[in-house]
Amino acid sequence: MDRIQELAGQYLLNSELYRAGLARITDQEFNQLEQELKTLSPNHPVFKKVDEGCVLKGIGTGSFDNWYNRLPENESLMIQPKIDGIAMMLRYVDGALVAAFNRVGKDKTYHMRFIHNIPQFIAMEGTVHVRGELYAPRESPSTSQRLAAGHIRKKSPESSEDDIHFCAFEMVNLCSFETEQLMDLASLGFEIPSFSVADKKKQNRNYIKECHELWLDSRLFGDYPTDGIVIKTNNKSLQRLYDFNSKTQQGLIALKDYWMED
Repeated sequence: MDRIQELAGQYLLNSELYRAGLARITDQEFNQLEQELKTLSPNHPVFKKVDEGCVLKGIGTGSFDNWYNRLPENESLMIQPKIDGIAMMLRYVDGALVAAFNRVGKDKTYHMRFIHNIPQFIAMEGTVHVRGELYAPRESPSTSQRLAAGHIRKKSPESSEDDIHFCAFEMVNLCSFETEQLMDLASLGFEIPSFSVADKKKQNRNYIKECHELWLDSRLFGDYPTDGIVIKTNNKSLQRLYDFNSKTQQGLIALKDYWMED
């Protein structure tokens, strides 16, 4: 890590500590830190942090057939685990992690600094939003959700001994295909979920049903704490075929404990 990145990380961390009432350095030391960073990189993205949050939509459930029958012929589908944890959105500006928000848009940036598998810097310019799930591996779904929620409520998350991970599955409004998006996220250093692709429409429905039955028998996505599987179109533009609403994401459906027939 070069001096500029080191200073940027210290600047963001100490800014968040100050706002949380947990300052570790004096005002004079902070000013010196800020001045050194401005001297070396006057337009560094950490000085452009945007504080407003964003509300994260959930994933709808319902009849798979109703969802499936809207698709054109021969479109591939992606199957992913529905990880049970806490939904989070990370905001990067010119490569620097500058903010993190929970589902209701509350700033949890300071807490996310202590999730060891979240990159603090990525090789991308502009503003990039990465959506994913905060979870506890090798735990039951209820325990994973409880530990993840507990982490973002802690006053001193730096002292946490819980093994909490962030699994990334979307760069918002970027990439044309889900498979391309996951590969890009992995190349940037993010943990991504396991997935499967069904690529022949005439076989898709049966394949999805088989995946759901495997998940019910704990033989699919067993490495994650899950409460279902998520089906989405690999071609992200097709997600616009589905109705827009204020609560759930377009073009995704979750299958949980039972298969809902048409």
